[in-house]
Amino acid sequence: MAELITEHLSAGRVLDAGCGTGLVGVAIAVRNPDLDLIGIDVSPASVGLARERNVYSEVSVASLDDPLDAPDGSFDAVVCAGVLSYVADVETTLSEMIRVARPGGRVVATHRSDLWSEQDADAIVARLVAGHDVTAVVSDPQPYLPDHDEFGDEIEVVYLILDRASV
Repeated sequence: MAELITEHLSAGRVLDAGCGTGLVGVAIAVRNPDLDLIGIDVSPASVGLARERNVYSEVSVASLDDPLDAPDGSFDAVVCAGVLSYVADVETTLSEMIRVARPGGRVVATHRSDLWSEQDADAIVARLVAGHDVTAVVSDPQPYLPDHDEFGDEIEVVYLILDRASV
């Protein structure tokens, strides 16, 4: 996730949507400490832990099931790792992320491959491309949490990259 953001962006603001305890924020900051990271998460406890990592300029409690509290085009990139499995409406959530990404910006998200198929996410991506000025790349399934006791290698994720066209 961090590579997909930092290869696209050398400076600017990045929204870590569903930042959890801040692991992705740390990985981004290690690769590019000049990026301005903003984190949001539904869990107050996770937000507290993310703040303690000292890589975010701000971290707040927010649900991705609600409209994002940010103006159109206010972020150079949006990252959303391991969260889409938990939102009520994946298409609406991704549309909001596209809305807050600036023209020329990037949205990078992961989604469990089993739920990708179940939710017909290919059709969602096609609608997003048709309804927004974005291109989309969907990866082949990748390991989710390799060697994890609970998930092992059974659950995989796809990476979704949505690039907004420049003005």
